Amino acid sequence: MKKEIRKSLSRLLTSGIRDLYCAEKEIARVLPKMIRAATSPILKRAFQEHLDITHIHVNRLLEVFRWIGHKPKGKKCVPIRNIIREGKYARELAVNGSASRDLGLIFTAQKMECYEIAGYAILANVATELLLDNVADTLFRTHEEEVEAGTMYADIASNDIIHPAFHLN
Repeated sequence: MKKEIRKSLSRLLTSGIRDLYCAEKEIARVLPKMIRAATSPILKRAFQEHLDITHIHVNRLLEVFRWIGHKPKGKKCVPIRNIIREGKYARELAVNGSASRDLGLIFTAQKMECYEIAGYAILANVATELLLDNVADTLFRTHEEEVEAGTMYADIASNDIIHPAFHLN
């Protein structure tokens, strides 16, 4: 690989890891609020599980920083902050304790997952190209967990929130 391309990919990897690190920290900050706002016990548990795994993801990213020789400083993750802001507005519009509030919370969580899924996927591929196998493996594993979380939220929305709320006898 040409030296200039390698250097450019290394910068992309570092910048992306910093972005995901800040995103994970923002998500860890907002999930307790989402737990409190949720009505469904199943959704509350899902958010708690997501919070627990988010802490693991933050620690993994700290390990990745050590492997690539950079400090875990980061910029603010504006896209995640905007998603959180939109979610707060949606929660304020929904009736407390309603299916629409829980669906709004899931919508916010799904948007956050999509951002993370895209980030981890591309950065894992960049790490692979740079022959950073331990970094790539860690990022691919985290990517898979983010995909699982997205699927879990979709299932909860469909099976536990929408179906019971709109198919009452």
